[in-house]
Amino acid sequence: MSTSPRRPRGRGRRPGRPLGALLAVLGLLVVTGCATIPTDGPVRTGDVVLSNPGFAVPLADDPPQDGTQQQIVSGFLLAGAAGLSDEFTVARKFLTSSAATAWDPVARVLVYPLLGGGPEITIGSDGTAVVDVPVQGSLDRTGVYIEAPPGAHEQLQLTLTQTSDEQWRISGLDDVVLISASDFDNEYRAVPIYFASMDGSQLVPDLRWLPVSKAAVYAVRAMLAGPSAWLRDAVRTGVPEGSRLGPQSVTITADRVAIVDLAGGAAGADEEQRNLLLAQLTATLERLPGTAVSSVVASAAGGLPWVSTATTTPVRDVAPTTGPYALADGALVELVNSTLTPVVGAAVLPEG
Repeated sequence: MSTSPRRPRGRGRRPGRPLGALLAVLGLLVVTGCATIPTDGPVRTGDVVLSNPGFAVPLADDPPQDGTQQQIVSGFLLAGAAGLSDEFTVARKFLTSSAATAWDPVARVLVYPLLGGGPEITIGSDGTAVVDVPVQGSLDRTGVYIEAPPGAHEQLQLTLTQTSDEQWRISGLDDVVLISASDFDNEYRAVPIYFASMDGSQLVPDLRWLPVSKAAVYAVRAMLAGPSAWLRDAVRTGVPEGSRLGPQSVTITADRVAIVDLAGGAAGADEEQRNLLLAQLTATLERLPGTAVSSVVASAAGGLPWVSTATTTPVRDVAPTTGPYALADGALVELVNSTLTPVVGAAVLPEG
């Protein structure tokens, strides 16, 4: 390592120079501070766009040459956990060609806790591998998260096969990806997906957990798939049956406009459905964490952009006028003035 030559001390040194340099620096700081922090003048307003900080992108390694069965399985699990960053390209390299084509990594995500040792791999003599994993929760393809009971475990079975060049690869597996709780917190965010109340006057949030990368695409896909099972009977949607994203999917312009390309059943949406779907898309995409969207443009099957003709706009996130509610001894109760009061007319709920 090279170092800069040092000025010899003593002879040739001018005592006044360091003080002058210090005063010059102090003066620069004062001028800079005055320039960046105004002390007078009118108060002005402006738009400020806040975004979440960037997140660490996990990287996966290719299968090692002549890797053992243990190395292939463990490498595949790591590559699957990092798959959102490369669309699972590396993870599929651990599979045979037919398994790579059939595997659906976004069908289900198993989240395992930080404490508990993580997945344990057991290689059998018959060419199978059993992965025992403690489960904190699971996620389906639409972002619905279900918390697992304490101490829950699942066992996954993988079949290993040697290829023609004598490399171990996975030929049989479930449509699932394993991810640690810390990676899940880093790569996913809670996102409200909006559906309408039965009378169409309000937009009701349905909370989903979606990947930070391509959040807008995942959010629209979740909306097109419909509300969660627990909410389905209480809301309605403007999405016609058979709707899906078109080839252009969802893009966000430099002007913060989200352009949504729809296909399938959306091409036959009537006026009421288009108005409601536009309201749902706008409410959802404008509230995406880390994504700045100021307006939404939607069209179907390459047609003209939809223009809302609604005379009223559904109200989003309306605060309830009653509640909160709870269950006490199998009965529905309401908290009123710090007192649990039975709800008149509510049916008794079975225990269990």
